[in-house]
Amino acid sequence: MNAFPRRRRNVFALFLFVWGLVVVGRLAQLQLAQGAKYRAKAQRQQERKIELSPRRGSILDREGRDLAVSVEVSSVYAAPDDVTNAAVEARALAPIIGMPERALLTKLQSEKGFVWLVRKIDVAVADRLDSVAGHGTFIAGVVMQHAPAAHLLISRIVEEDGVTDERRLLNGLAHLRSSAHAAAIPIDVVSLSLGCYTHDDRPSPALHHGINAFANDTVIVACAGNANSERPYWPAALKNVTAVASLDATGTDRASFSNYGWWVDACTSGDHVVSSFFSSAGLGPDGDETFNGYATWSGTSFAAPRVAAVIAASAAQHGVSATVAAADLLDPSRHRSMPDLGVFVDAPAGGAST
Repeated sequence: MNAFPRRRRNVFALFLFVWGLVVVGRLAQLQLAQGAKYRAKAQRQQERKIELSPRRGSILDREGRDLAVSVEVSSVYAAPDDVTNAAVEARALAPIIGMPERALLTKLQSEKGFVWLVRKIDVAVADRLDSVAGHGTFIAGVVMQHAPAAHLLISRIVEEDGVTDERRLLNGLAHLRSSAHAAAIPIDVVSLSLGCYTHDDRPSPALHHGINAFANDTVIVACAGNANSERPYWPAALKNVTAVASLDATGTDRASFSNYGWWVDACTSGDHVVSSFFSSAGLGPDGDETFNGYATWSGTSFAAPRVAAVIAASAAQHGVSATVAAADLLDPSRHRSMPDLGVFVDAPAGGAST
């Protein structure tokens, strides 16, 4: 009577034995046969060695005047682990940086996590590769369109690849404050066309401190980001920062790229904005783009300076502080507002004047 249960136990025991052999075999394959391969891959993902050249000091004459100074130049690097199609990238990049396509392809397919492609490239080449070239010039033009009498203090924080880090941002904000203090110029409005997310959707304490270092009568405006997301985007989502989203070109609905959410305070058109740009030919990946002093661009980066300019122009026009002007312009009981986009802000009819 116990033959069937005994057979079932034997079958189950055999199954466990076979399963154990499979697991042990797989472990042996991973740790012994392929162990070196996966250890090397883990090391490439966890460690990255980058050699940094120290900056040389300036050589001065006895009067303290510069005789020889260091000049910053751009270099091109790649992170092969992040390259999805090395052949296509090599074909597009080779003629721009003047490197043989085969040699470039070899570097892009390297197992290293970081490789230099070209060191100390010409300015013209850097302009073609600069993903944010003209960004500040464009933003300055937006401000001057709506606050033509504004005095601008401009500081570049973002690198050629469109990325910066928190330390560089905080240093840039500190430099802005010290420069204004040295020139005895009050900072009425700060416009920040940059930002980031955090892993826990909470602000960085260091960034919060850097923003709070500005005087209470300074209005800080920041773009809401271009990811079509409701995740808080910093520093825009900070309570003492005016977060600006973008409307589409018609000014009636949210632009498809614009972030949104409870943390957004204001919105204005940032879609197909026309503003100042540098004049140059042969730009873009294919070298077929020509600019003659103006360009069309879209993004919350260009909605934020418009709101900042309107606040500055309104403060000057009515003889009030920027904080008072901002409080009036962003009052939802007095102005049209949109869900998750905040109060609609636009320049006064006929243009802003100061």
